[in-house]
Amino acid sequence: MTHGFFESGGVFNTIDAKNAKATSLLGLNNFGEAVGFDVDQAGNMHGIICNVYTGATKQVDDPNGIGTTTFNGLNDFSQIVGFYVNGDGNTIGLLATIRL
Repeated sequence: MTHGFFESGGVFNTIDAKNAKATSLLGLNNFGEAVGFDVDQAGNMHGIICNVYTGATKQVDDPNGIGTTTFNGLNDFSQIVGFYVNGDGNTIGLLATIRL
């Protein structure tokens, strides 16, 4: 299993999305919200947002994607950027506002 992790006060903590075989965190804002993706047992990628202090996670898929949603970054207004792949194989950028 691959874990997402963050460092706070010199201590590394892990974040694992529920039922995922891999979790990667790619962006963090000033409120402890992190985004990235997880990979489920079937190999599908899902965007995730989590709170690094509580460990709460939320899995989010773009409705136009085919199991390939990835979140790369977010700001302090919970605006998330990322991408997904559609049924034609095109990579499409996305912007969403998602809160835990």
